[in-house]
Amino acid sequence: MAIETATNGNNSISWPLLLRALRGGKAIPLIGNMVSMEHMFGQLDIGEAWAAAVKFPFRDREPERIAQYLSVLSGYEVEAKDQYLDFLKTLLFRQAQAEQPNGTPNPFLDTLKDELPRLTVSKSAERLGFAVFKNEPDNPFSILAKLPFPIYLTTSYHTLLEDALRAVGKTPRQGIYSWSDDLEGYAQQLPFDPMQSREELLEQRIQNPLVFHLHGIDSDSASLVLAEDNFFEFFEHISHDLERAQGLPPEVQQAMALSSLIMIGYDVHSWPFRVVFRGPVRAILNQKQPPGLSIQMKPQPEAGIEDVEAVKRYFDVYFSNNRFNIYWGDVQSFTRELWTQWEQ
Repeated sequence: MAIETATNGNNSISWPLLLRALRGGKAIPLIGNMVSMEHMFGQLDIGEAWAAAVKFPFRDREPERIAQYLSVLSGYEVEAKDQYLDFLKTLLFRQAQAEQPNGTPNPFLDTLKDELPRLTVSKSAERLGFAVFKNEPDNPFSILAKLPFPIYLTTSYHTLLEDALRAVGKTPRQGIYSWSDDLEGYAQQLPFDPMQSREELLEQRIQNPLVFHLHGIDSDSASLVLAEDNFFEFFEHISHDLERAQGLPPEVQQAMALSSLIMIGYDVHSWPFRVVFRGPVRAILNQKQPPGLSIQMKPQPEAGIEDVEAVKRYFDVYFSNNRFNIYWGDVQSFTRELWTQWEQ
């Protein structure tokens, strides 16, 4: 039987298949850090801004390359990660200052400036009003939080998703992957009740979803997969763990094996996408009967690319060969369409 698909321009997403998986608790979003960064900083090029701040001497100004450079110079990897997080907090504070009328004093900002060294980036965004989701129903985080996902996988360092889940009345659990021998991963568990039915357990998991951070979290700078060497180490660890069915919480392992995967907020040229696609995503693809796979991609011209349509055709074929359906559009368009399909 042919699977019914819904098309939107150049998009071909199997919405009925995806929605069926979502209703059965067998769909997992894999959310990139890009979603958090665009929410907090809009279209600001963080790599360019950080490179200018630290006087980075090379042309390739990805944050991963800059963190590698600073790690080598300092001889202490965590120092580069701390510098990165401090830089993000400084940007948030400057944004808040820029929103004040010229010359208008703001005692709150003056007080908060002294607190910034003790706050995470996520908490700083919340205190400065950049992570308030109750009045933003169309925000991608708000939409994802309202949908009945029992598990969210993310490569974001920040906890904006957890904030959005709380804003819709859910109580998120948190987990961090141990991608290094020096890190101790964890995942908060639900209390076990042998008398629960499958439906009751699923509802409990939806109301208390697990947000599992694959690339670390900003409350622990050492946990960040940020410098280039970190990505190699992450790939080695997760490939080993997936091959031997260890290292990841059983709840995550089982969900990855049985669930439809939705990749949201990734640049296909970025380090995070490359290691995740070749690691956990490849493990899902290697299943004998892989579930439905979807990826959101933003069609945008890039330096040196003369024929954007030809590039789109290339990725259509590439991801089709890897059993992915592509949604061509930005994160907000995709999440809005997903919500529209869910409500029908």
